Formats: sequence, C-alpha cells, structure tokens
Amino acid sequence: MREMFHDIFSDKNSGFRTKYAIELVADSLKKISPEISDENAEKESVKALENAGLKTKKSKNGKNVTDALFFISSVQAEKLAELIANGENDKKAYVEALQSSPSIDIAL
Repeated sequence: MREMFHDIFSDKNSGFRTKYAIELVADSLKKISPEISDENAEKESVKALENAGLKTKKSKNGKNVTDALFFISSVQAEKLAELIANGENDKKAYVEALQSSPSIDIAL
C-alpha cells in the first residue's frame, strides 16, 4: 500500500512529520524569493508558523524548531511561503494556509 501511494499521488501530497517545519517553509520561501537571505527566510518562517498558531523554540543545536513534532505537507509550506512573500499580516490567512491542503499520507 505504501509503495502504491507514491505511484498514485504526487510528492506534493506527501507530508513530513518533523520539528523542522521552519526549514521547509524557509526553503519554499527562498524558491519564491531567491534574493532573501537564509537568516531572513528563517526569521520570517518562524513568524509565519507562529501566526498560524504553532509554538517555536531554539533547539539545543541553536536551530529554530517547532515546540512539538508537526505534520506538514509541501503544499502547506509553499502556501505559507507565498503569504510571507506577499507581505500578508492577517493571522487568519496563515491559519487557513495550514488548514488547507493537508498531507494525505498521514494515515499511512
């Protein structure tokens, strides 16, 4: 079943269970806005995830991470990055970005 999943659905539908959702959003942001520095991409990604209601913290290795493991799809990370790139300030938009397009492989 798990092997067939990748034949039927695109990788954009797959998700990641991670504390490093900030990196996924920052990477998506850098694809949309290549001129943004790594530091600013990370800083803006932290704000975006916090606007969406997630808690973040510094890990022991100094990286910004979510407070708990979070399941995020590539599409959700891209939507958050688009909001950042467009200068969106409405927290509801960030919540909606996470609520829409969830990963479909969560049950696998």
